[in-house]
Amino acid sequence: MKDIGRRDRRGTLQETIDMKPSDVREKTAAELKRLETELSEQLFHLRVKHATGRLEKTADLRQLRKDIARVKTIIREKGSGA
Repeated sequence: MKDIGRRDRRGTLQETIDMKPSDVREKTAAELKRLETELSEQLFHLRVKHATGRLEKTADLRQLRKDIARVKTIIREKGSGA
C-alpha cells in the first residue's frame, strides 16, 4: 500500500492511492480505524479543494470514497467474525 497523506507543497496528493483488499485485511482493527480516519480527513480536504476550484484530479474523490468503503467493509467483516 502506498504512503497515505503525502502531499506536495500545494497540499495535493502526490500519488494515487492504490489500496488492495488483501493489503487492508492484513491490518489490525486499530490500524483500520486509524486508516479510516485518515482517509476521511483526506476526503474532506479534497471536497474543500473541489468546492473552491483548486482540485486538479477529480477522480481522486471517487477513488478515496471507494477506499473508505473498502476499509469500512473489512472493519465490519472483522467485527462480525466472518
